[in-house]
Amino acid sequence: MPNWKKLIVSGADAALNTLTIINGAEITGSLIITGSSTISEDILINGLTIGKGSGNVYNNTANGNCALYSNTTGNANTADGINALYHNTTGNHNTANGANTLYSNTTGCQNTANGWRALYCNITGGSNVANGYASLYYNTTGNNNTANGHNALYSNTIGCQNTANGYASLYCSTTGINNTANGYSSLYSNTTGFDNTANGHSALYSNTRGVRNTANGQNALYSNTLGGGNVANGFHALHSNTTGNTNVANGFHALYHNTIGSANVANGNCALYCNTRGYGNTSNGSKALEQNTIGQKNTANGYLALYRNTIGDSNTANGADSLSRNTSGSCNTAIGYQSLRFVSVGSNNVALGNSAGVYGYLGNNMGITCISNSVMLGASSGPLGNDQTNQIVIGHNAIGEGSNTAKIGDANVTALYVGGNGAGVVLKSPNGTAYKITVSDAGAITATAI
Repeated sequence: MPNWKKLIVSGADAALNTLTIINGAEITGSLIITGSSTISEDILINGLTIGKGSGNVYNNTANGNCALYSNTTGNANTADGINALYHNTTGNHNTANGANTLYSNTTGCQNTANGWRALYCNITGGSNVANGYASLYYNTTGNNNTANGHNALYSNTIGCQNTANGYASLYCSTTGINNTANGYSSLYSNTTGFDNTANGHSALYSNTRGVRNTANGQNALYSNTLGGGNVANGFHALHSNTTGNTNVANGFHALYHNTIGSANVANGNCALYCNTRGYGNTSNGSKALEQNTIGQKNTANGYLALYRNTIGDSNTANGADSLSRNTSGSCNTAIGYQSLRFVSVGSNNVALGNSAGVYGYLGNNMGITCISNSVMLGASSGPLGNDQTNQIVIGHNAIGEGSNTAKIGDANVTALYVGGNGAGVVLKSPNGTAYKITVSDAGAITATAI
C-alpha cells in the first residue's frame, strides 16, 4: 500500500488552479481544482482507494478499499469493489467488478468476475468468466469456465470448459469438464460428470457422474445420476432415468418412468411412458408402447401401437392401434391400422393389412384376444376363433378354418389356380409318402408318388 503523507486543506473551501501531489495528501475540507492536477500515487477518498493498486503498475486500475491490495507485477488488471483481486500478485488481464470478486486470485490470468464474490476462491485458474452472485465461487485452478447467474458453477474447483447459465446451474460440479447447463438449476447435482448438455429448468438436475447426456426441456433427465449417452428432448422426458444408458426420448413425458432400461428410443407424447427396465425398444408415435415396463426389443410405430404391452418381447407393430392390447405376447408382427388389435397374450403371429387378425368368423365380430403361431394376410383377415394355433389365412375378409389349417380367400372366391398348365399339387399321405396330383386334358386326376 502507498505510504500516505498529508497535504491538509482545512477550514473554508480551497480553490486551486493547479494541484500536484507527490507523496500523498489528506483533504478534510472541500477542494475545487479549476486547472490540471497530477497525483503520482493512489488516492484515498472516504475510505475508497482509487488508482493502480499495489505495485503501481501503469496499466492496472483499482477502485475500492484494498482492491489489488497485494499486486506486485501483475498488469492490465481492473478491480472495482472492496477487496477485488485482493491477493493478486502476478496475474494479468483480469477484470473484477464487485465486492471480493477474484479475492484469492494470485497468478490466474484473463479471468472476468462480475458480482459479489464471483470467482472468490480462484487462485491460478485462467480464462474464466463469472457473472452473478457467488458464481464460480470455489473455483481454484479450473480454466475456461463460463458461469452466468446466481451461484452458477458455485462448487467448481478444478473442472474446465464448463458453461453454466442460470440460477444454481452446475451448482455442485467440482471436477466435471465440458458440461453445458442452461436454465434454473440445470445439472445442479453434477459433481464429476462430463460432456453433458442440459437446457431447461432443472434439466439433468440429479446427475452426479453420468457422462455424455443431452437434456432439452424442463426436468428432462431430472433423476439421472450415473446414466450415460442419453438424449431427452421434451418436458419431463426420461424424467426418472437413473442409470439407464443410450436412451433417446423425444416428446412430452417420453420414457418418463425409465430408470435402468437402456438403448430405448421413444418419439412422441408419452411414448414408452411406463418403461422402467425394458431395453432395446423403439416407439414412434403418441402413446406408443406407453405401458411397457420390462418388455424388450419391441418396435411400435403409430398412435397407440403396442400401447398396453408390459412384458412382451420382440414385437413389431406398424400402424395406429396395432397390437394395442398386447400385454405379454412376444414375437408378433402387426402391420396395418388396428392389426392384431385385441390380441393380448398370443405369440409368433404375423398380421398384414388393415384390421388383420382383429375378428373371428364373419358375422359375429368376435374379438381375437389369444392366438399363436398364425399368419393373417389381407385386410380384415382373421382366424376362426380364440385360443387357436397354426392358422394361415390369406385374402381380404378371409376367415380361417381352425388350428393347423390354411385358407386362401373368402366366400367370394370361386376358383383357386396353382401354377401354369400341367402344374400339380403335392400332398402327403399319413405315412409320409408325397404324391403329386395332376389333371389331364380330359379331366382325369392322377396321383403320382414322388
